[in-house]
Amino acid sequence: MRKTEIDSILLVNWYFTTCKLTKPSCPKTEMVRRYLLEKVNKALVSNEKPIGNRLLSKAFVFLILLVVTNF
Repeated sequence: MRKTEIDSILLVNWYFTTCKLTKPSCPKTEMVRRYLLEKVNKALVSNEKPIGNRLLSKAFVFLILLVVTNF
């Protein structure tokens, strides 16, 4: 994962957190959540090489989903 991808994901995550705290049931919040998950999945899939990294990336996506859905 490149630094620009990480910075972009962190920025979207910050915006999502702000939306979730101010208007949790707003349609825009759901849209930002989906966009964040798409960016994370895209960043992880593009860097998959060995099988160990694939397993680690799937575990990371699972943890992100847990955090996002339980927030």
